[in-house]
Order: sequence, then structure tokens, then C-alpha cells
Amino acid sequence: MVRHCQCSGVCGEGRMARAVTCRSSEGVVMTEEQCDQSLRPLAIYPCGDRDCAPHWVEQEWQQCNATCGRGVRQRQVVCAGLEGGVFKESPDSSCEQGSRPEGSSSCFQRPCSKWFTTSWSQCSKTCGVASRFVK
Repeated sequence: MVRHCQCSGVCGEGRMARAVTCRSSEGVVMTEEQCDQSLRPLAIYPCGDRDCAPHWVEQEWQQCNATCGRGVRQRQVVCAGLEGGVFKESPDSSCEQGSRPEGSSSCFQRPCSKWFTTSWSQCSKTCGVASRFVK
């Protein structure tokens, strides 16, 4: 839980952000796929100078699911607000369904590439011809 938010502005416009990384038990940074995505902590919370009703809060985009070419990236979208200056997540039904931000988007990584060949050229020397000398 996040206590009173230290940011100015009207709630619903203010955001607090923190870094969320996947790490091994030894503290080594791992790829996001190696952690359980259903347990991923929120990286972005609403904040403001007063209480506010639940509204949509978009989380950061995850990595593109393609190593090259076109893919899809996902982000979590939560319905949340503030009560007494404290972050409170609410059921999706508490937020306006028509204004829900997209939870997935197309993405493009570097162009995919692979090796191509032409047909073989002709042999540059006469191949397989040998002479025998008989005594």
C-alpha cells in the first residue's frame, strides 16, 4: 500500500511511478518473462491533493513479444482512486467502461533477417580430371 501521495495536482491527473524489475533471489536482474506476470507489482499509482473516485490507471508497457518484426505488447490497466489520501484499487465495474485505455498494442522490433543464397557458380577449375602415367 502507498500512503499519502507526495505529488501536487488534481487526483486523476497526478501519477507516481516506481521501477519494477524481475530479479533472482541473489538480486540478479532477469527478463520479465522469468517472473510470474500475475504477481507483478503496480509501477504507477494515482496521486493528488484530494480524494478521488476510481478511474483508469495505465501501467507501463511490457516488452514486445517479438524478437524481430511485428508483435504485441501488453500493459495492465487498473481501476483505482484515493480514499483519505490512500491508494485504493477497485473492481473494473467501478470505472467507466467506455473510457478504458487499451491493454495491448502492436509493436515492431528490428526487421527480421535471414541468410539468402544464389545458385552455385560454375567450378572455377576443371574438377575431377586426373591423368595417369603408365611405365
